[in-house]
Amino acid sequence: MLKKAVDWGVIDAMPCTVTLLKVSKPAVSFYDFDEYERLVEAAKGIDHRTYVIVLLAGEAGLLR
Repeated sequence: MLKKAVDWGVIDAMPCTVTLLKVSKPAVSFYDFDEYERLVEAAKGIDHRTYVIVLLAGEAGLLR
């Protein structure tokens, strides 16, 4: 935000320096096909809205 304030002329200069820390990316796990099928069947048993949400999430790359 401070950089943008300098760009927009709201402040003349950055009042401090910011050093970003390096952070390792965590491992991402996805549902496998069997787990996803069980989830779809369970959602189908709840109601049609839950079923549609699970199907859309699966098409979008459902994460755990």
